[in-house]
This record gives sequence, C-alpha cells and structure tokens, in this order.
Amino acid sequence: VSANITLHGVLEPMAAFSVVIALRPRPRQALHALVALAVGVTIGSAINLAWLALVVNPRDFYEQRMLLARLTYYNPGIFGNMLVMALPAAASLLFLRRSVSRPSLSVGWAWLAIGLMVVGLFLTYTKSAWLTAALVASLMIALLVRTWRRRIPLLLAAGYESLIVALQGEGRIESWDPDTYQGSGSIGIRLEAIGAAAELTAGSPLVGIGPGGFQREFARIRPDASVPELQSAHNLLPNLAAEYGLPFALMVAAGLLWAIRVGLSARRASDPVPRVVGTALSVSLIGFLS
Repeated sequence: VSANITLHGVLEPMAAFSVVIALRPRPRQALHALVALAVGVTIGSAINLAWLALVVNPRDFYEQRMLLARLTYYNPGIFGNMLVMALPAAASLLFLRRSVSRPSLSVGWAWLAIGLMVVGLFLTYTKSAWLTAALVASLMIALLVRTWRRRIPLLLAAGYESLIVALQGEGRIESWDPDTYQGSGSIGIRLEAIGAAAELTAGSPLVGIGPGGFQREFARIRPDASVPELQSAHNLLPNLAAEYGLPFALMVAAGLLWAIRVGLSARRASDPVPRVVGTALSVSLIGFLS
C-alpha cells in the first residue's frame, strides 16, 4: 500500500506535470485536455452510481461509502479529489460556449457532467471534497463572471448547495465535532494527521522518514488515534515533508504555485480561450492541493 501511495500519489502526478510543462500546449490543446479529464471523471461517476444502484443498495452506510468508487478509483477520498479537479474542467465549457463548435451540445454535456459529479460528491460523504468543491466553484465564479451583480447570486447558490450537501445524512452534524465518535474519525483524525506530519518533519527535516513511512510512524507516535493505521497525512504537502523532507516539499510547492500563477496570468488575455483555460487549470490545481 505504501509503495502504491508513493507511485500514484507522488511520482505519477509529478511525471504528468513535467510532461505537460515540457509539451507547452496551446490554449486549444489545453482545453481538449480539460475536456478529456472531465469526460473521464464523468464516465467514472456514471459507473460508480450504476454500481451503487445495482449492487450496493442493501448494504449499510459505511459499506456503501467504501464500495462506491471500488470499480474506478478504489477509494471514495480519491474519487472525491478527482471530482474536485474535474468540476472546473467541465465548467470551462459553460464559459466558452461561444468559442466551441456545437455550443448547445457542449453546454448540455457540461451540465450533465456537473450534475453527475455533484451527486457523486454527495455520495462520497467526504468533507474535504465537499469543502474543496465549494472553494473551486466559488473561485471559478469570482474569477470568470464579469460583474458582481451576477457573481453574488451564483456564489450564494454554490454556498447554499454546499451547506445542504455537507449536513445531509445520519450523524453528519455530529461528525463536524472532533469530540464526538463520528467526528473523531473524520475531523479529529485529520487534525492528528497534520500534527503527526509536522512532528515527523521536525524529527527529520532534510530527508524525511522515507517513502511510505508515514503509516508506520503514525502508528508509533499516535497509538491511541481513532484510525491508528492511517496511511498518509491526508494532505499532499505535509505528507511530502514528512516522508521526503522539507526541501522536497518546498520545491513541489514552489512548482505548483508557479503553475497556478502562470495560469491565472492568462486572465489578462483578450481571447476567452486562454483566459478560461488558464483559470480552470489553476483552480483545478488549487483543488488538488486543498
């Protein structure tokens, strides 16, 4: 499992990021990549929802949640992260409806994709995904909608929908309190994970504890945690700092911040395609880091 986290959570994203930078795609090519991401995640969402309806329905809540993404992304947390990154990609077609061929078809597909993603987000019952989805939706609205007269109702609608989703389900209100049983395995364990990552980084700041070492060390320094076999810090940069050292984590952070800055700088372009694509890519990266 530790090797898989290192491979799929660190090496593959960095390799893909390096390839994209090296290829220097044009705005239209980057738009095609965004659409491909959105299509892939939409197909995954449809598969997960069909699986849930056909196979998982009689099972209890916890088993439903854990089996939701088993056929596609294996873990509901990973599925939630993919949804968060794909939402700006799908939304970019709404902002570029006058710049794409077959605008009616593109807009209709984009709304269908967003609808499936929102349902998938709800069924992950993952707070980080819900909150980050609200963040990326708000950023897309704030950065690309021209006037506050249009921004305000859209921002209120996004906030209201996020609030409704976040409070649905049995015991969801209690799960926001780390002192309750539900909250200790949700909010509480994330706070413990971040604290443990900071402690491990302080103990070996230059080279870290080694790839995949977080699970072993967390069980040692937090034996009474509600999830003693936690595999990662549930946050990319603290986990990188703990396992690979602070210099490596800072290098990755600098690269990601540079990419976000370059994407947002395209907002000054007169052509709507680079403006929307750059913003969507930056917002997706922010969602990936959150």
